[in-house]
Amino acid sequence: MNEATKTIGRDLGRIFQALAGLLFVSVLIPLIWGEYYAIPALVVSGLLPLGIGYLLTSRFREATKPGKLHGMIIAALGWFCVAIFGSLPFFLIAWTVELAPPILGEPSQTETLAAFTEPLNALFESMSGFTGTGLTMTDNEEVLPRTLQWWRSFIEWIGGVGVIVLTTAILARPGSGS
Repeated sequence: MNEATKTIGRDLGRIFQALAGLLFVSVLIPLIWGEYYAIPALVVSGLLPLGIGYLLTSRFREATKPGKLHGMIIAALGWFCVAIFGSLPFFLIAWTVELAPPILGEPSQTETLAAFTEPLNALFESMSGFTGTGLTMTDNEEVLPRTLQWWRSFIEWIGGVGVIVLTTAILARPGSGS
């Protein structure tokens, strides 16, 4: 395996671990609002990027520092992969409500929430949040569980901050005319 792949893998692993941290922090929301059925979906959504991130960072721990090309590849792959992992709460919570085991309470399925049982809709929602566009697949956001309202808002905020950081990093280079 070449050195560039190791560097990219290590840094993607760090991004995945950071996303897992954001997902685990979000577990507080269903605890506060009593939406206990959403907790397993958030935990599973956090464990997957945490595990993959841990494997990548531990395997490629000794990789070299990233260069400009690495940075561009890491940004592109990172944004795409984070959107995939970020879609899991939408998808898993929608399916939890769809199947609604009695032990998890009585969450009500709405047409708006049911849209996220389709993986592409969940991915679109996540990608639009992390890229900062804010487009949505929902027709009535108010009927979503508070946990998903939080997750939508949180990833849009993260996406907006990410766009600002990426733009600042590009414009702050010497010779860029900024």
